[in-house]
Amino acid sequence: MKDLRVRLGSVMGKEALPFLIEVRGEEEGRVVGGWISKPSFVRGNPKGIYLYVNGRYVRDRLLSHALLEAYRGTIPKGSYPIAVLFLKVPPEEVDVNVHPTKTEIRFRKADLIWRLFEDTLSKALSRPLSEQTPSGPVPPPEVTEEVSGYARGAPAPESGELGFAGPKWRPLGQVLGTYIVAEGNDGVLIVDQHAAHERIIYERLRKREGDQDAQRLLVPLLIELRKDELRLLMEQTEELAASGLHLEPFGEQTLAVKAIPSFLRPHEVKGFLQELAQDLSEGSKGKGEIREKIWALMACKGAVKANTPLSREEMERLLRDLASISHPYTCPHGRPVFIELDRKELERRFGR
Repeated sequence: MKDLRVRLGSVMGKEALPFLIEVRGEEEGRVVGGWISKPSFVRGNPKGIYLYVNGRYVRDRLLSHALLEAYRGTIPKGSYPIAVLFLKVPPEEVDVNVHPTKTEIRFRKADLIWRLFEDTLSKALSRPLSEQTPSGPVPPPEVTEEVSGYARGAPAPESGELGFAGPKWRPLGQVLGTYIVAEGNDGVLIVDQHAAHERIIYERLRKREGDQDAQRLLVPLLIELRKDELRLLMEQTEELAASGLHLEPFGEQTLAVKAIPSFLRPHEVKGFLQELAQDLSEGSKGKGEIREKIWALMACKGAVKANTPLSREEMERLLRDLASISHPYTCPHGRPVFIELDRKELERRFGR
């Protein structure tokens, strides 16, 4: 086991070892295993991604796409995780004669392979943070080749401490009405309150897919839009309703909003709908991509804003809620949620 960690460190870099997540999935004789990095540990290029099929190193677009899809919304754009992944499939399901070097392959059941790969990695990334780092690596398949608004409408937080940074953090206050400064047992955490709340809302929308609580309005909210905007939005009424936003046409250029998610303010609805319509007008998108865009926009509009004072209780709750989700590192748009300065970094900067 120690030798295996040494081998992983030599491939990924020793600094990556604390950030690795073990993955394993199996379906009808097809097996995925290996390690991927947490969303907090990424690089600026894909050189840290190693894929093996039946013991052979490969460069495969299908597997690479499934890998990046599993990380979508959790890492900044233009960033790449590190990964050492092994896929074992029946030999008759893979064609290794696509390229003379045999590093490019073709799967005969590509859809099944993509779903297995993406589902296995997504489930690993969605596990509670305390469960993401195994006590020791498990050997892979054999390789034969090389609020003010924050508390308003928020569901009760789940149990758990700040596994994304180790100790339990104690808020000390705000800087510029935007960043929460917290003290832990071994350092300081600086949290962007808007990005943090965005991620919390987004994760809960994903978790409660199709079953988001809606707050019915006593008087429908009438919103005037352009005809093309109204048409695009009416095509997504089912997806919007599943996310807690219920609307109906009210004339040629008006929508009647009858219910909204509990975290969204009425005055934020028009901006949300206009931005969503603009995004929908830019090209065809799949159902899943549209759903995630709705969640991301809703989270952005509903999250506590910058320059918003928070009470100590609200800061504590935000930190607890952030600790309860599986992807606390970036907002849905890829911006970092927090910066952590541990004791060693503080002492280095002060020359101690």
